[in-house]
Formats: sequence, C-alpha cells, structure tokens
Amino acid sequence: MKRIARDHYEDTFLQGPYFDAADPDFHSLCMHSSAADFTWGNTASACVAVLPNSPQELPIFWWTRGPPCNGCYVPFFVHGSKLPGMVSNAGTFGKRVVGADAATEDTFSSNSYWWLFRELMDRVKGHPIASLPGYYPIRNRRVRERFDPLEQEFEAELPDVVRQARAAKDANRTSLILDEFTERCVQRVMVVLRELLSEFSAGSSGGKP
Repeated sequence: MKRIARDHYEDTFLQGPYFDAADPDFHSLCMHSSAADFTWGNTASACVAVLPNSPQELPIFWWTRGPPCNGCYVPFFVHGSKLPGMVSNAGTFGKRVVGADAATEDTFSSNSYWWLFRELMDRVKGHPIASLPGYYPIRNRRVRERFDPLEQEFEAELPDVVRQARAAKDANRTSLILDEFTERCVQRVMVVLRELLSEFSAGSSGGKP
C-alpha cells in the first residue's frame, strides 16, 4: 500500500520522455504542485490503516506527511493517548478556529513536522512549484535511501511493542508504551529529515545534477 501511495505511473506504458514525477503530466495519488496548475497542489499526507486479525493485535495507523514519495511512514495508534508535540505543531498561523473567509494562508515554521517535510519536498524539486530539471530523480533517490531503512526498522520493532502494550496491566500503561514508541519513531525521522535539509540546503551541491 505504501508503494501504491508513492506511485507516479513509473514503469508503465504512460511513462514518456517528458514525464517527471515532480513536474507531473498525470494525476496520481502522490500529487505534486505543477507550474502549469495541472494539479491541485501537493498531497497533504498519506496513511495506511492496518486492522487487527486477532485480539492479540492492535490497529496500526501508518502516517506520513505527504507527498508520500518523499516522506517516511510512522506508526500511530488509536490506543495511544497523545501525539508527539512536533507533529501537533502548526505553521505560523497556528491552531485557531476561524471562518474560512477570515483565515490567512499558513506559512513555514521550523517547529512544524508538516512544514519541515514541505520544505524538504521543495528542496528535492529545486523549487516550491516548478521542478528544476534533473533534481527530483537524484535527490528523491537519496531521500528514499535514508527513509526506507527507517520504515523497515519501525516495522521490525512493532511486534515487540504491540506485545508489550497488550501485556500491560492497564490502559494507561498500554497508552504510554505506544505513545513512547511513536515519539521515538518521530524523533528518529526528525534526525534524518534535518540531515537531508542540510544536505539539500540553498546553494549546496548535495545531490545537485
């Protein structure tokens, strides 16, 4: 399901000499902003919900700030009690309940998980809207080299975490175990995310064609 969410019709008969996933010719689940307004912007986020097959398992909500091709899925739990602080942070507009006509456009915040991933996508493309030629294929490959192993590590650690949570004596202890695991996963993603942002910093040659 993660692979499907990241698909841009690569390796299909639709791929042609002018196709660039970061400057799309087609509408896809993993959508990117288009300089020609061909799309409706970037995919905001993506999730895969894994439902339990038995009472010994727990539902798991894999979530990434999108577009998923440039993100890292982290396991969240409905049996948890809270979200990591970084994930809960909005941008400069903050979290306010206002009418749509009174809301102003949100902008980047260095304390926002969502906005940091948006910044990474912009740097991978070389531009917030248009994709600079050759940037995305090279830089996205580097992103996947860093995030794919993390997702595999989270997957490998999950069974033991779920066993501990299921064996807990009360619901509060169950929530604590799950909350702490999600927090650790997010912190590990943040380390790699900041390293990638530094690697692709403005004016850097990291991964540049």
